[in-house]
Amino acid sequence: MGRTRTGKTHNGQVRVTQKNGDVYVYERVTAYNPDTMKTYTVKKTLIGKIPFGQNEMIPTRPKKKSLKGSPDVETVVQASRTRVGATDILKWVGEESGITEHLHSSFPEGDAQKIETVAQYFVATDRQAISHLEKWQFEHETPYRDGMSEDCCGRLFEDIAMNESGIQSYFSHRFSSCGTKRPIIALDTTSVDTYSANQYEFRYGFSKETGRLPSQKQLTIMSVENLQPIAFEQQPSNIPDAISIRNAIMRMQALGDVKPLVVTDNGFYSEDNCTLFVKYGISFLSRMSVKTGWIKEQFKTVQKNIHSYSNKCPFDSDTYGMTVKAEHVYNLVRERTRGKFKAGDTQQVTKNMYLHFFFSDSRGVSERAIFTQEIDDLINSVKSGTELTTHGERMVERYLIISKDDAGNVTDVQPNNNAINEHWEELGFFVLVSNSEKDTFDALKYYRLRNRIEYLYVIQKNIVDWECPRVCSQMRLRGRQFVQFISASYYCFLSHRINELKQSLGQDDGVKSASEIKLEKSLLKWLNNVSISQMLEWFDAVTLQQIKSPYASKRITSETTKRDELFLRKLGILK
Repeated sequence: MGRTRTGKTHNGQVRVTQKNGDVYVYERVTAYNPDTMKTYTVKKTLIGKIPFGQNEMIPTRPKKKSLKGSPDVETVVQASRTRVGATDILKWVGEESGITEHLHSSFPEGDAQKIETVAQYFVATDRQAISHLEKWQFEHETPYRDGMSEDCCGRLFEDIAMNESGIQSYFSHRFSSCGTKRPIIALDTTSVDTYSANQYEFRYGFSKETGRLPSQKQLTIMSVENLQPIAFEQQPSNIPDAISIRNAIMRMQALGDVKPLVVTDNGFYSEDNCTLFVKYGISFLSRMSVKTGWIKEQFKTVQKNIHSYSNKCPFDSDTYGMTVKAEHVYNLVRERTRGKFKAGDTQQVTKNMYLHFFFSDSRGVSERAIFTQEIDDLINSVKSGTELTTHGERMVERYLIISKDDAGNVTDVQPNNNAINEHWEELGFFVLVSNSEKDTFDALKYYRLRNRIEYLYVIQKNIVDWECPRVCSQMRLRGRQFVQFISASYYCFLSHRINELKQSLGQDDGVKSASEIKLEKSLLKWLNNVSISQMLEWFDAVTLQQIKSPYASKRITSETTKRDELFLRKLGILK
């Protein structure tokens, strides 16, 4: 005999095992349908979960009851207001440039978010002290949501410094993202001074700043085509440039499978430095003095012929150029024994070099005016007995003829016309030397791109607070400088994109309407009159309000002008 069919509902539990091993527990209400003679589910409710490997059930949190239509119950509203305009732009910069991806690939998630947050703060606030970061976070949406106190930032800097693998991994990502197999790389050094007595890497020596304080030399590698810093390294200021060059070469060889063209200024030139490039097979383009022995011989052959119309630069009518191919012998010191050469032996290697000579009319006029004034000032200084600088003493020895009496008193000062005329004929000229670049004006173009690294140093010292270290230990200094390096990367990328944008604004392409061209010209005028910091400050007025109530959840963004919308759309921030 079967079960009695009562027609009543039945309450029970059902357990469903998930793929991850968790067990979901449901309360099920069933009933019997006499017409179909089948049991059916009336209601099924999730009441809890038993995590994998456990026996206790974790109850499901009950849903909040809606307060709609309940006038007797007090309405609860949650709301927040944050500034999002500037941080949205910086978020886009991080994603578009690859900085965000490369940071998260190189550091733990939390550290990467903190680095992004501090770097964006440096860019957005124009050198505000890091003690104000936590308050800034409260007003802005940042990658790291929790507040970061000054102590928290100090611990972050230490964590970064102890994670050298993360630092070098980030450099490698940036080096590999240059975009070409032959990127144009600028290589240069600057110095950072300190008043601290605890920074053991700061020493008296080379300093481009005050020259009176212990300093640290910073060597920077930068991709000048897209205005992106790639890597940096610090070392005491008394370390010779040759060692800086060697370390930079080894770093580039370790970071990526690319063969860059390294461009350096004349302040970085020496025979030893060029020898290192040749030794390690690095293509280089370096400005040198036309007075250099083996170069001066070739200079005499082009000096009188360079002014021909056929030698005019295609993108600079004020400049003329000629190229001479010449052999030069480099003395390489062997590091390993091979063949007839032992470690420590000097091996002479002959290389074909391309000497790109240039003359600028305006440059010549300017240099001759300066030189003439220097000679006049020297003559007056010698006659008056004014103390001379070391540079002044060298110029006196070369360009002046001084007569003295038996007591050593100056009786007469005359210009050394032969020396002055020889130097006069060299003014307006300069030379670029390369072991690989054959084209005259391509070499000039690449060299002019190198000036962008000077722009980077201006950013680092005047925008992202690199100039004066405010840390108590060497370890924190390296971590802080890395974050400032990231901040400078944000700034450089945004500046580069804005400059590209300005080139296209206000141009009548036959498609734009008159009103569109007018709006673009208005945007161009604005961009030409504001700095990056001022632009970010302007957009910082854009706010986001998030409101949650029993009736709805809303996100409300403040209005922007048509000009601002055009700017954001042209950059690619607004789709």
